[in-house]
Amino acid sequence: MSELSYKLGRVFYEFKREQDREYKIIVYSLLALIVIVGVYVRALPGLNYGLELYEADPFVVYWQANYIYEHGLLSWYSLTQDNPATHIFWYPWGRDFTHSEYPALPMWEALSYNIVKFTGISFKDWCVIQPLIFTVFTILFVYLSAYELTRGSTLAGLLAAVFYALVPAATGRSIIGFSTKYGIGIMFATLFFYLYILFYKQYSLRGLNVKTTVLLIASSIAFGLLGWSWGGFIYVLGGFTAYLTLLPLISSKDATPRFIILNILILLLTYIVVFGSPAITSMLQISPFKVSGLGMVVLASTLIPLLYSIQYHEYKRMGLRKPIIRLGGYFLILIILVITGVILVYMGKLEIAGRFAWILGLREIASNPIFESVEEHQPALSTMGISGILRSWGTYSDWMFIVSPFLLAVLGALYLIYKGGADRALIAVSFLLAVYAYMNAAYMEVTAATTGLTIAGVFAEVVSSRLIPQESVYAKDKRKRVYARKTSPEIFLVSLIFTVLLLANIALAGYSTYLQMNSVVPSIKAGYTSLPYWTNAWYKAIDAIRNTPPGSVIVAWWDYGYPISVLGDRASVADGSTLNITQIGILGLILTAQNTSEVVQLLRLLDTPVNKTYILVFDVFSFRPTGNNSYDVTPVIPGLMVGLDDIPKS
Repeated sequence: MSELSYKLGRVFYEFKREQDREYKIIVYSLLALIVIVGVYVRALPGLNYGLELYEADPFVVYWQANYIYEHGLLSWYSLTQDNPATHIFWYPWGRDFTHSEYPALPMWEALSYNIVKFTGISFKDWCVIQPLIFTVFTILFVYLSAYELTRGSTLAGLLAAVFYALVPAATGRSIIGFSTKYGIGIMFATLFFYLYILFYKQYSLRGLNVKTTVLLIASSIAFGLLGWSWGGFIYVLGGFTAYLTLLPLISSKDATPRFIILNILILLLTYIVVFGSPAITSMLQISPFKVSGLGMVVLASTLIPLLYSIQYHEYKRMGLRKPIIRLGGYFLILIILVITGVILVYMGKLEIAGRFAWILGLREIASNPIFESVEEHQPALSTMGISGILRSWGTYSDWMFIVSPFLLAVLGALYLIYKGGADRALIAVSFLLAVYAYMNAAYMEVTAATTGLTIAGVFAEVVSSRLIPQESVYAKDKRKRVYARKTSPEIFLVSLIFTVLLLANIALAGYSTYLQMNSVVPSIKAGYTSLPYWTNAWYKAIDAIRNTPPGSVIVAWWDYGYPISVLGDRASVADGSTLNITQIGILGLILTAQNTSEVVQLLRLLDTPVNKTYILVFDVFSFRPTGNNSYDVTPVIPGLMVGLDDIPKS
């Protein structure tokens, strides 16, 4: 086997060296194929059932984009509760979009449509296909990041790309029609990581020069645009802060005062860029400014590694014989600070939003009741189980866990830390922190997958590449036999078995993803049920809503508020983003009321208009298996009619 390994390597490297052009064509062709497959599986619902927005959230993004298209780019900043146009949401108060949404996606959709409208594509359809466009760029950035992290392995890049193309943890939030903050946000997140890797490599080779400065600024802009796009900016910011704080422990040679200052500069420039996203500046509490706000806490925490690095690397200039604090002392300081921070949070002296506390595992801190009640906000293990996590991360069967991208990502993160380098440390720490958050809240899966699938590709390459010797061996081995005698047959065999299982899992899990996507029906076309069948019930409901008198208010379950307001052009009481807990509570009481008089009393609290208030209800069905993959579908409450009921208030 050692002899075979040696010969395979020699053939491969000779081809790569002598047929460089053909080798690159093969690599780029494989990458193009991966991109095409990744886009195709995400496009299946649109190919099968026509273009339509998927789930509920995309409707409100489409509404914002259309408003910008009609009123101008900066009109997005006028979408506050003072703007009458927003009063079809969260009736009667209206919605402040500037502090509850992000401007990047609707602005991009409105601006870019001017470029493509000559093709005849409708504005709505253009919005529907955006996730596919972002997928293309994200796969490319994932490939490039893995390539750079391994210092030039095309195999690592291709494996990372194919993971992102096919793994459900990545495909679920980038399916056609799911035109929300996730697609564009993940694209900017992967772009930021890629640019940071380039920044670090350039700084390591050349120090601070023009190219390094350009890459530093570009990284900051990408990071800031992430804040324009997605609330996940806060989690990436947390990962970046943790990385910088841990840098002296993970890669002490990189933790110099100058390098840490450059990283602090990235944060400061990012803060400047992100000022265009009021929702983020509000979370950071930098606008309006608060000294004890999250933004200042993040900046203050970066002083910890900076002060340590100054006394550690510059102690002679400070007139000291040796550093005051070494790594052991620094580690102890971090432990003390973390414990102190947790105590202050529990004492109420250090403010932290309930949802962030939950993600950090501090579940004793009260959170928004709605946030607490949603299934995806529960720990991943309790909602998905180990098998569910493995499946979501592209593992075809439990017994193939050894080649699961999730396990590869965890092992790969440890490997990157072992290999050293600040860029590798950033990716590894960001992923491990995201995994911790994922274990506390299942919806953090997409954040973990952003870096995790890149790392999985890197570690898969480490194991699979042991099939042949490294290229440098052939340059050193003049007799062409030394390596063959030294190679362990066991290593070759393990690598071979791993590679076969890996490829089999990719193929089987990829086919499973294809079947899953092929059965997806756009939510509104499936009647907002989980059944993979088309129905026009919602379109009929929208027609009925449009035929109600102008100024009517539609009361319905909260997620229904999106299509009611956007497609029906009528005011809804709540939707999936409603922040007013009292409003949600009243809505819940209305929908579970026992009689009409109780409903009328509750509606008065919302000041809904007399003879223009409607309740939209759907039958609740039970699904009983009857064999042969069929179900007996019957109403649980036969007397409850599907449609609109007028509620008079005279």
